Amino acid sequence: MRTEHRAAILAVLTAITVGGWMYLGPPSEPDQKLPPADATVATVAASYLDAAVRQDCPFTDALTLARTFSWCTSPTMTAYRNLEGPVSFTKEQAGRDEQCVSFEMTTTESSDGSIAAGDGPWSLCFVSAQDAVGRAVARGC
Repeated sequence: MRTEHRAAILAVLTAITVGGWMYLGPPSEPDQKLPPADATVATVAASYLDAAVRQDCPFTDALTLARTFSWCTSPTMTAYRNLEGPVSFTKEQAGRDEQCVSFEMTTTESSDGSIAAGDGPWSLCFVSAQDAVGRAVARGC
């Protein structure tokens, strides 16, 4: 390939990369601060659900365990109400110590059809995360 063509291709790729970064911006930060490590489960749950409805994906992603969805793509939560709990479960009962809240929600249909659009009951269970020396640093679901 001639040097002029390589330079032209490199210039186009650079423009696309820089233009894409300028359009998308730097990585997103949550719209609100994450709850402190000593926050109650009720506080964390309400903050999480509020963020899910607002589509504050950096917030919900930060508090969602890797094995589940964070309400940002499919499905999305459009409303919630009647938050109750938490109810505590021991490791012997649930396989880990967790605290669960229940609520009613309105959601879009999931892309795989496992969750229908509309209103229905739901629950989230929260576990404490710890840092490298065992201190509680956050609660996540």
